[in-house]
Amino acid sequence: MTYPTIRPSLNLDFQNSKLLDPKIEFSRSSTATYVEGGVVKTASSNVARFEKQGLLLEEERTNAIYPSIIPTTSTDKVLVNDASLTASSGTAPDGSNDATLFDVDSGSGSNRFYVFTGGVVQDEVYSIYIKSNSSDAAFGMRFSGSYVSSSGNNDVLYTFSTGTLSGDFYDEYPDQVSVESLANGWFRLVLTNKVNTTSSSGAYLQTRDSVGEILVWGFQREVGTDVTSHIPTTTSTVTRSADVAEISGTYFSSWYNQTEGTMVVSVANGIRAKDGANLYGSGSVRRIMLNGSNFRLRYQTVGSGPSGQNVNIYSANNLRTANPLKYAYAYKPNDYALSANGSTSTDTIRNPTTTVNRMLLGEESTFGGSGRLNGAISRIAYYDRRLSDAELEKITS
Repeated sequence: MTYPTIRPSLNLDFQNSKLLDPKIEFSRSSTATYVEGGVVKTASSNVARFEKQGLLLEEERTNAIYPSIIPTTSTDKVLVNDASLTASSGTAPDGSNDATLFDVDSGSGSNRFYVFTGGVVQDEVYSIYIKSNSSDAAFGMRFSGSYVSSSGNNDVLYTFSTGTLSGDFYDEYPDQVSVESLANGWFRLVLTNKVNTTSSSGAYLQTRDSVGEILVWGFQREVGTDVTSHIPTTTSTVTRSADVAEISGTYFSSWYNQTEGTMVVSVANGIRAKDGANLYGSGSVRRIMLNGSNFRLRYQTVGSGPSGQNVNIYSANNLRTANPLKYAYAYKPNDYALSANGSTSTDTIRNPTTTVNRMLLGEESTFGGSGRLNGAISRIAYYDRRLSDAELEKITS
């Protein structure tokens, strides 16, 4: 295997540059948060966000819990027994003094507070920022409603002193629980609730088995299968608008080769890697893209059928994990390839030709598809020729 011997005609290194190339048209009609140096910051409308891994691009999401800072009094926050909440008790992840102190006297399950969230919606993500304020601190969360583990319990417990997760829910569904480390001792605990019914009368999240003093901030409930950036709320739900980024016109044609080429994409999270960088043309079915749950390259032209002529190359669906992913798709008449993490699949029996005129970054939403990356693009590189299989495997390893 060998690296390409030519330079890419397009090279967008978002992870190192932290800059938006002037070729890219970018918009977002609302403010949005991002993490820089472990601190939660806010970007104005139409300002791109860059995190450690690169350019952050997300779909529209709504935080259904308000106020998100978890104040001491609210109609949908109920304290039980010895638990107490004290607002404005410490520096929050965004630098404000809005962190709330959650104090319990023992590890009893009766020391908790409830956050009621109304009717169950399939595929929800809950998240909260937590910080230990005492040496014996631990923080638990529990789902209630229609989705439970086989044991009948839904507990997740994070112990600060050991940095470990435990609990019935975590033991059964470890891929639906994660902890992200931030600056100044803060962590973001994330739980995904894939309910098995939509007919439940309600669902709520409750802290449970918590010990010691814990600072909490930024409670969030959003519909989806993966967590997105924090959406602050005060007196009502808040919706963050989608990030829109594309290259078109002469900014596109200056580097793109219609006859043959190779697109190389590195993303921080492979769950929605298909939404990294896709090419589209005019008409109903001109596209070169990744789509579908099975990680498929679709090279598509206008044809007599509803979907036109296609080259479809499939890769292993298990590539789509929360881990970083590097992939490449290459095209040339009778010579197509899809490579991911050093493994390449090819198709040499088709001969369609398609014309595209723009690239969407972090999005697959044209011609009936839908989706956003909900993560960071680290790098996009385009080579104006079809790289060899050996080059593809090397560059994606």
